[in-house]
Amino acid sequence: MAQVFDSLKALMNTERITRASRVVEEKESNVSTASSAIIASFLGVILKKGNTPQLRNILDQAGNLDILSDIGNICDEKATGEQLKIGDDFTQHLLGDKAADFTAPIAAKAGISKPATNRLISMIAPIIAGYLGNKMVRDKWCFNKICTEIENEKNGFA
Repeated sequence: MAQVFDSLKALMNTERITRASRVVEEKESNVSTASSAIIASFLGVILKKGNTPQLRNILDQAGNLDILSDIGNICDEKATGEQLKIGDDFTQHLLGDKAADFTAPIAAKAGISKPATNRLISMIAPIIAGYLGNKMVRDKWCFNKICTEIENEKNGFA
């Protein structure tokens, strides 16, 4: 079974990193580093925030809407309204007013600007929500299984 982190990184493949780097006007290698850090950070926040009805609802919506069916447009900032809403809801629920605390270390680690990091977060959040939502809806994973999988592999991406 593919690990959650590795599967999410695979969704941000070379083509999507190239597209995203053009949009945010940063080097591909830096965007790749930032993308990995964003994915790892979101997974860490999911573990910390835990199993909430709001998060389960967001992931259910993401899985039912199949927002990954048009994943390429997300990295071109041509996401659909549904993709944007899921990404915004996901980010707001997990980060709330702590978004700046989330963004600054990623920007510093990757060597990109904070505005570019924020744009990447808005691209990657619906991808993470869509992937986890598909696990719940299509693969019939319960949220606890998602958390267990993330917990089991957190030493590899923390």
